[in-house]
Amino acid sequence: MNSKGNSYPIGTGLMILTAVDDNFLPEAASLIKSCARHVPKQRFYLFLVNSSEEQVVELRASHPNLIIEHVQWPFDAERWRGLMCSARSIPIIHVLETYKEPTLYLDSDILVMAPLDELFAELRTNDLLIKYRPELEQLGPAGTLNSAKFNSGVIAVRPADVTLQFMREYDRLLREWIDAGKPIYQWRQEHKVNTYIDQEFLYLVYEQFKDRLKFKPLPDKFNDSGFRPSSVIWHGKGTARKNPDYVKAKLSYDNRFSYYSFCLYRYLYDFVRFGYHLIKRFLENTPGKHDTSAWTHYLRDMETKRIMEIIEEQTTGRLKILEIGAGDGYMSQLLCGAGYDVTSIDPDPREPLNYDVREMNAYDLGFADSSYDVVVSSNVLEHIHDLPKAFSEMKRIIRNGGIMIHTVPTVYCNIATMLVQPVAYFKNLFLLLLGRVKIKVNKNKSRFIQSLRFIKTVAINYVNPLRIIIAKGHGASKNRFRALYIWRRAHWKKIFDENNLDVVAIKKIPYLYGMHKLFPFKMDTFRRRAGKKFNSVDIYCLKKKCQMTGP
Repeated sequence: MNSKGNSYPIGTGLMILTAVDDNFLPEAASLIKSCARHVPKQRFYLFLVNSSEEQVVELRASHPNLIIEHVQWPFDAERWRGLMCSARSIPIIHVLETYKEPTLYLDSDILVMAPLDELFAELRTNDLLIKYRPELEQLGPAGTLNSAKFNSGVIAVRPADVTLQFMREYDRLLREWIDAGKPIYQWRQEHKVNTYIDQEFLYLVYEQFKDRLKFKPLPDKFNDSGFRPSSVIWHGKGTARKNPDYVKAKLSYDNRFSYYSFCLYRYLYDFVRFGYHLIKRFLENTPGKHDTSAWTHYLRDMETKRIMEIIEEQTTGRLKILEIGAGDGYMSQLLCGAGYDVTSIDPDPREPLNYDVREMNAYDLGFADSSYDVVVSSNVLEHIHDLPKAFSEMKRIIRNGGIMIHTVPTVYCNIATMLVQPVAYFKNLFLLLLGRVKIKVNKNKSRFIQSLRFIKTVAINYVNPLRIIIAKGHGASKNRFRALYIWRRAHWKKIFDENNLDVVAIKKIPYLYGMHKLFPFKMDTFRRRAGKKFNSVDIYCLKKKCQMTGP
């Protein structure tokens, strides 16, 4: 009879069943307990092979509607697993004939994670629900190319003539294979394929009955080996049983002490794993010389754009510009490209050079008086110990009406560095232990003196536990706490006033510079947004006091 027109009554209840022997009874216990939690009103049919009543006493107490069927089969080591394959079809046929109710077969390594109302609602309009994998095509031991297309871990059927015939034919093929003494696992081991004879026969029978059987593929959430939180049925087949989420869920039904112990272990494991990957990422992404230069150039691009805006506002014509503390000359190169006549100096030029940088310090500028229109520097003033002497030289070589443009750090740059100092401390310590830290020593001194200074530097800047909270000083400041005072805008204005310099204009760079050694080129959007309020540098345009009225 075609079941599409079948009016067989469906029972008012709902039957969930599994079939196990002693080896898989502990797994079945977890399954039964999970059903008791999420579908307590549904009866559970346990088909138990070669097991005593004493072994199921606790199971009876774990589920209010548990039905246990004891079956004794002759033990034969070579045929035993084959019999367990057949055990899937026998109880399904029995439940369909005896109870005439929608039936859900579940493998013992399954956990029910939510109510099954949606699945059983599908059984009111479909005869058979099985997970269908159309992408799989493997030759099975019986010769079927599509032997792995069905996953038989979850089988849902409704009582009807066609489904009974379907299951009886399935059972007949299994029994014939087992009675013939054919190996169950030998095929998989020899050919290294993921296929089972019971799945293959299930597909073969489906091919025979598909014109009379109303079949619907079972959604993945009802047979999920990926253990997604939204899934209803978790299937811990094969290596998936080692998945931490599956193990955790299973232990929640088996043993509370083991469950909490495993949770603690996972929390500690995840914490250590997160720390390991964080440190690994820091170590792998530690900026080398080339990367540090790229970061510096990225910042100098922003600064140069603002500096040229100030130059255009304050002066006109082809100007002679002196850059002090030019480093590798990158900013000088940009200014020269904009049409200015640029001279670049630095007490220790940094290779590779982008521009012709002369070796010279700000205390003794070897240029004639009034020889430049503009003097610029980027993050240099905080490194100069004797600012009055340096300003005196700058004022000497600048012509009347000329300007000075200095980019200096703000307290926000210092605060950002202090906030990440604990992380930076441990990162630098790891780099030191790995031999990836280069510490400068004076090679003109004896090896003994070099060794002493190396040890002193390591002890003070790397091993010293105070560095966890107190960052190393930057430039002329002894430490970062002092920089909180001397990098204030009011303090910079005071220094300029004391050196007879008036502030003509102040511009902000809306960008947060700090933490670049930990996160170069990272969090760019955050840096730009935060920089609008907490900018890392200010640009000051200065003139000599006697020249405020113009040239």
